[in-house]
Amino acid sequence: MTQHTLRCGSLEMTVDAERGGSIMAFRDRGFDLMRPWDGVSRDPRAYASFPLVPFSGRVDHARFRFAGKAYQLSPNFPPEPHAIHGDGWTSPWEVVSATATSVELQLVHDGPDDVLRYRTTQFYWLYPDHLEIAMSLTNRGAEPMPFGLGHHPYFGDRDQALLSATVGGVWLPDDLNVPQRLEAVPELWSFHARRPVQELVLDHVFQTW
Repeated sequence: MTQHTLRCGSLEMTVDAERGGSIMAFRDRGFDLMRPWDGVSRDPRAYASFPLVPFSGRVDHARFRFAGKAYQLSPNFPPEPHAIHGDGWTSPWEVVSATATSVELQLVHDGPDDVLRYRTTQFYWLYPDHLEIAMSLTNRGAEPMPFGLGHHPYFGDRDQALLSATVGGVWLPDDLNVPQRLEAVPELWSFHARRPVQELVLDHVFQTW
């Protein structure tokens, strides 16, 4: 069984190890706090939330340099030429342990052809009034490795959702949607005061949350 449903108090969450170790649904008294999976699609973008490991966002043309060494990844978001969001969201994970209110998953990405070699873990804990997620990564390669960790949630009813957030800047992308230039957040994009999410469609990197 790859799906595990956690329950605590009025909260219920389903995690699927086979589908990227992703959250498929997260509810409070039947109300969808995250947009639930439709039960059919194999596209991770149809899940409630998926892990970002060992990086988030786009790596320009799937190439980067670190500590004087050039790295070539595999493009994974056609028709774009980039690598995006790492390996975790499209890889099957293994269940390490599970209880009625928690689950631990792991992904070992350490094949002979893997450019970045690592073991990563996800911990989900469900409490009566909140969900807690922890992630870790261990480098299994011979050299230092840059990495980042995160999650990519999709929230519920966009038509009624309100958002407030104070951020310090936004990275403006080039024509291939790769962030290139840091600018102050335009007033049109400001969520300093709470406003409806549906007013804007954005696919940008913001910083200094």
